[in-house]
Amino acid sequence: MKKIIFGLIAGLLVAIFIINSYKTKHTAPVTDNAILLSNADVAIVKLGAVDNAIAFTGDLSPLNQSVISSEVDAVVKQVMVQEGQFVNRGQVLAVLDDTDLRQAVSQQQAVLSSAKARFELDKNKLEKQKGLFDQGFISKLAYDELQTNYHASQELINQQQASLERAKKLLSDTKIRAPFTGYIYQKNIDNGQLAAKNGKLFSIASLDKLQIKAAIPSDYISQVRVGQMVSFGVETRTASFSGKISRINPVAELGTRSYYIYVDFDNKEAKLKAGQFIKGSITLARISNTPLITRDAIRGVGDNSYVLVLVNNVVVKKPAKILLTNKLTNMAAVSGVNVGDVVLLAAVLTIKPGDRAKIVN
Repeated sequence: MKKIIFGLIAGLLVAIFIINSYKTKHTAPVTDNAILLSNADVAIVKLGAVDNAIAFTGDLSPLNQSVISSEVDAVVKQVMVQEGQFVNRGQVLAVLDDTDLRQAVSQQQAVLSSAKARFELDKNKLEKQKGLFDQGFISKLAYDELQTNYHASQELINQQQASLERAKKLLSDTKIRAPFTGYIYQKNIDNGQLAAKNGKLFSIASLDKLQIKAAIPSDYISQVRVGQMVSFGVETRTASFSGKISRINPVAELGTRSYYIYVDFDNKEAKLKAGQFIKGSITLARISNTPLITRDAIRGVGDNSYVLVLVNNVVVKKPAKILLTNKLTNMAAVSGVNVGDVVLLAAVLTIKPGDRAKIVN
């Protein structure tokens, strides 16, 4: 009896083994066939603002600067300022030797006095002879000669007066003065040197207003206008500054086909210095409170552009129209997507709508 029971148990075990073996061979294992993605393969749609901007570089230069030259040939007696010094309008910068010019003024005053004396004499003669001429005691020819002498003397006074004014002007030019308030940034003379007429003595610049000269590509110049605001930053400074376009050169540079614009910056607080290198941008258009996404997630071209969005681990195709792009940041305002959408970057090629995918860390 026991042999029979053991035989039945052994047979049952064999049967169970055979059944399990059959199931193992003919039943496929249950696996997750989703495509695995990393965070670097996707981008999240965010809400924000995007600008269409042009980047440019340039240098800050004084809007008002001048070279101060000598109006006379004279020896420098005293230089009263140094490079980098702030000066006010009319302040004396240097004094030249005025000995010869003072003598010239004195001589011219003497010549003018002589001309005035001659004029008074001719005037008296004319007045006295007029009565005689009216009575017929002197000829018209003689009277006309007196009138000619009178007018010539009057003209001589005018000439000598003008010469005296020129001499006085040259004398006053021996004191070199600042034409406007600013900084002396260059000095070309020292005490004892000869200042030649039209020779360069000083260079002065006002830092109240600075200007940026920047080249704009021809593709964008039609979108730039006078009065447009410009933002820029300077080297070694983290702050951002703003200026206004004051002029646009309508003629392109032959080599680059670019156009120069001129940006004015109010620097009355002396925040910036002339010569600093700047990097700036001009905002051509702006969209605020809009879904933003990197251009690297846009697929297709023009009206056929679209994005692939991951919805519940399934890839879904959505039409996406680019409204505005910032080429500096590569961000774009896009319609057809929602804030928070997980969008696949266009660099992920081996994937198509309907595929299952999930992000793994």
